[in-house]
Amino acid sequence: MPWNNLRTGLGALCLCACALPAAAAQGPDAPEAAPDPAAALYPSQFGCSGLPEVAQTPVIEGRDGVFYRVYADIRMHHPFSDKTIELLARLSRTLQDQGTTLVFLPIPTKSQAMPGRLPEFARHYGYKTDVSAAVYQDIVDRLRAAGVVTIHGQNAMLAAEAGAMPYFQADFHWSSEGARLAAVELAREIDRLPQAADLERSEFETRQTGTQVAFSGLRQLIQRNCLHQVPEPVTATWKTEKSTLDLGLGGEDDGDGDGGGLDLFGDDESRVQVAVVGTSFSDMALANFDGWISQYTGLDVVNYAITGGNQFGSILSYLTSEDFARDRPHVLVWENPIYNNLLQYGDQPLLELIAAAGGACARPLDTRRTGPDRIEARLDGTDLAPGDVIFADAGGEGPVSAEFHFAFDDGSARVQLLERGERLRHTGRFYMPVNAYPTDRLAAVSVTFDRPVPEGASLALCAN
Repeated sequence: MPWNNLRTGLGALCLCACALPAAAAQGPDAPEAAPDPAAALYPSQFGCSGLPEVAQTPVIEGRDGVFYRVYADIRMHHPFSDKTIELLARLSRTLQDQGTTLVFLPIPTKSQAMPGRLPEFARHYGYKTDVSAAVYQDIVDRLRAAGVVTIHGQNAMLAAEAGAMPYFQADFHWSSEGARLAAVELAREIDRLPQAADLERSEFETRQTGTQVAFSGLRQLIQRNCLHQVPEPVTATWKTEKSTLDLGLGGEDDGDGDGGGLDLFGDDESRVQVAVVGTSFSDMALANFDGWISQYTGLDVVNYAITGGNQFGSILSYLTSEDFARDRPHVLVWENPIYNNLLQYGDQPLLELIAAAGGACARPLDTRRTGPDRIEARLDGTDLAPGDVIFADAGGEGPVSAEFHFAFDDGSARVQLLERGERLRHTGRFYMPVNAYPTDRLAAVSVTFDRPVPEGASLALCAN
């Protein structure tokens, strides 16, 4: 690695001198060089230098080759306000009213999952293991008190056997072992649900398929600042499959003449049993999170997680899709890192999820098509409440954005844009809350999509 790529921890050090033994660099009679203060404060097993000062992602090195991000992995505060709890509880109740139980999994930070490998100098950043655990516990307690079924992800990770790595050493994602531990805790919580006894269980078999090295941008960043190779994100890989008996491919006939196969045409039995939404933690195939859930619950799992979708990409794509509308799951598992702020973009995303999760968008508005990409409806005379939501349905998948134009009785207007990122599913369904406006003065709404939409495009009102 070129020496000019190295950075120092504290103060500037002579890179040329670092490249040679001290005696050769200074001569046999030269005075002994002063010890490097950075090396004393931030000892490195891999000759790493300046990691805490890396502008893109500051990192510190812990024990056993484990690295922690400063701003995400060892932070002490996580933005879970009372408003966040309230809206998550509303989402949970709305889903439950439609027959789906929300199970929320706040992924613990790496320091919460692997506190025993933190370096001693983590305290210089204000980190305290007991306080961090108390913060996580408080969030779980508040969610559960509000009626949200919540998985204690930190306890799951702390159950790892001695020497096991639930997270990768030089990356912030969990390994297949971390995903397995989370699934064990998740299965316990699902078994406590009132409807658990009514769910049809199957036998699943999980076998190891080898080991795999995951791609890690974080590791690449760390390696650029280290002399020796840092640990690669290697994990055992597993494959979970339904047993042949449950598939009806073997074994004795069960007496009803169907060879023991599942009834694929039953009503409640044919529903999706468990749907998973979330981030790259769930979307990472080598972690086998969905497979582990099936292994420990005996339930079929459909994985809708999206890498790079941030807090809402996956669940928003799923809840606004036809898949969800026509086949609501018994259980919806929503995984999200604890450090994600669910109110980062205000309350609109959660209010949109609540509207999409409900069955209350039953008041169609008298929609007129005013252009190939534009529809509108009058709102004067409509009994609007502050908690209502306008539902714009493009009539099919494809549109990436919807621009809502609200007109008021005094001639003024406001514009709001909803846009789906490139990684999200472009379902063509957009929900815009009206709680930011005086609803008694709203006269009309028009929606412009980013592309032409069919004649069936429509507007509807979702009641609070």
